[in-house]
Amino acid sequence: MTRGLAIACALALLAACDDSSLRRGDTLVASLPAAGADTCGATALAYLIGKPYQIAQSAPSLPANSRIYGEGDAVSMDYSENRLNVVHAADGIVQRISCG
Repeated sequence: MTRGLAIACALALLAACDDSSLRRGDTLVASLPAAGADTCGATALAYLIGKPYQIAQSAPSLPANSRIYGEGDAVSMDYSENRLNVVHAADGIVQRISCG
């Protein structure tokens, strides 16, 4: 009986680790962008890196669905390939611009 219970638990754990949600065609995989994709225009705004984030806030080409936040700030982990992220250090200098 104990052996059967151990086998059942092991099978349940293996089923929980099933990666079938990562198959092609699944929404999880389909929502990820192709490698190197610049769907939010981050490349065009790379000139903001090294400048104060206040300049990024007033940039005329900043998309409406952008978010500007500091390193270590709490932000949602949802992925949106068209959203521009502008990340600045504690001193207010832009460190990174990316899509997501």
